[in-house]
Parts: sequence; structure tokens; C-alpha cells
Amino acid sequence: MVAAFLVLLVLASWIGTFGLLRLRTPLQRLHCVTFVTVATAFCILLAAFAAEGPSLRVGKLCLLLVVMLVAGAGTSHAIGRTILIRDRLEPGIVARKAQPDEDGER
Repeated sequence: MVAAFLVLLVLASWIGTFGLLRLRTPLQRLHCVTFVTVATAFCILLAAFAAEGPSLRVGKLCLLLVVMLVAGAGTSHAIGRTILIRDRLEPGIVARKAQPDEDGER
């Protein structure tokens, strides 16, 4: 059972890696990184629970993974906002084409 969860972990990592290579924009790529973080965290927790059952060590791991997921969510939000600010986009707008100004320049 533990091996199955670890195989699922590796599979989720490869899916995220291929998605990272396939997607074009940094915001789209950020979704792949977040997917890998969440999917692998749950696979690690399930593998540990299958190996040891309910124990203090699994409880500590669960707490550590919750902290990791909260920190990852905060980091992903900060990175996403930075990308939007860098590209001068407003939240909710995926892409905005550069409009020529009155002089015809971009």
C-alpha cells in the first residue's frame, strides 16, 4: 500500500512537470507547481499513515504538511501578485495587448 502511494506521488510529480513544460504563461505554470505541492503532500501523508497507522509521528507529519500547504498558498499568492504587477495586469485579466498611444508608439 505504501508503494502505491509513493508511485502516485511520482506520477503526480511527472504530471506537474509535463504541465510546467507545456503551459506558456507564468501564471499558468504556477498552477502546476501548486498541484505538485498539494498532491505530493497528501501522498506522503497517506503513505506514512499506511506504514505506521495512527501515531504521534504521523500526527507531527500531518501538522508539518498543513503548515507547508498554508505557506505554499501564501507564497503562490505572492508570486501571482508579483507576476501581475510585473506585467502591469489587473487581477482578473489574463492578458492585455499593448495598445499604441496617440503617437503610434507602444
